[in-house]
Amino acid sequence: MSVIVQTMRNKSMRNFVTVRGQANLFRLGAALLLSSLLVSEVSAQQAADAIELTQEDAIKLGVQFESVRSINDAMGIELPAQVIAPLDEGSHAYSLVDGVISDWRASSGDRVLEGEIIARIASNVAGDLQAQWLDADASLSAARLEASRSERLFENGVIAERRLQQVQLALAHAESREASNRRALEQLGFDASSIDRLAESKANLGYALLRAPREGLLVHRARSVGEPVGVGDKIAEFQSSSAKWVSVILPAALADTLGNSTKLSLMPTGETLTLRERDYSIDPLTQTIELYAEFDTEVNYPLGSLIDVFVLPSESGVLVPASAIVYTEGNNYVYVKTVNGVTPRQLDLIPIGRDYLVHSGLRAGEQIAVSGTALLKGMQLGLGGDS
Repeated sequence: MSVIVQTMRNKSMRNFVTVRGQANLFRLGAALLLSSLLVSEVSAQQAADAIELTQEDAIKLGVQFESVRSINDAMGIELPAQVIAPLDEGSHAYSLVDGVISDWRASSGDRVLEGEIIARIASNVAGDLQAQWLDADASLSAARLEASRSERLFENGVIAERRLQQVQLALAHAESREASNRRALEQLGFDASSIDRLAESKANLGYALLRAPREGLLVHRARSVGEPVGVGDKIAEFQSSSAKWVSVILPAALADTLGNSTKLSLMPTGETLTLRERDYSIDPLTQTIELYAEFDTEVNYPLGSLIDVFVLPSESGVLVPASAIVYTEGNNYVYVKTVNGVTPRQLDLIPIGRDYLVHSGLRAGEQIAVSGTALLKGMQLGLGGDS
């Protein structure tokens, strides 16, 4: 009896497995059939949108094709730029006093060192500040002698501690006054050695000293000997020995195309630049932002030179000319050449200047219509055209 029961259980299990396998097979078949129907529907839609067009028809209608190209270093957004000094460096020397240019110590084209005297400015203001420092220095020398003498007298019990404190307080006051006047001289271009010579021999008395703000080339002397200058007037221009920068004006609408790996170059010379900074504020009149990039190598462009810079795409893809784009119901299309004609293809576009970057949906080497696209659109919509 138990053998019969076991046999019946085995038959039931086999029937269950068979039925379950048939069900799985049915579901798989249904999925394949649905997929086939979807592919057929897409193919039918593409076939319906396809336009039959012979070579002769294309010539007659003025339809021209171009091969799609991959993005490379010769493509990008062409923008105006100006050569500038690095942002953390000034390229000019300015007068800090009212006066007259007395003499130049360096000529245009001379390479100068940082801190080197390049000109002297005769100035009553400078003379007054120097006189104040000379008086403060003399007072400091006298206060130091008095403090030294009072310390000896106090040690010998000759004077009281209160008297010593008064002398030390006077010394501190003299030191503070001398330091304040010394800082004023430093603003006039006097370093420690210049101040010492002023005290010893009155060297450069009545003059402010214009020094090179950094090592580089003196490229321009803005004032001649005998010309008056005022506080803040530009006196000289320098070309730094460090790598030059450029200031680039970019339409704000293209700001989103920038990335950490954004490259810039000059065409056709090929110098490359590295994007260093960008200004996030938008000019309300021009709707532009400013970019700052540093040359990767030494260049000979003078400061202020106007050049054209190419901002290169930071992502790979293919280039689609603006003339190839057709807009239909909010979507972007191009007409791709086929064996028997053309077929429209929808694309997601990223603007790069006048043209567009496409990541997918189009391969390098495929041919797309770049003229006569309006006629092709009319033929697709059944609005007429030769066939």
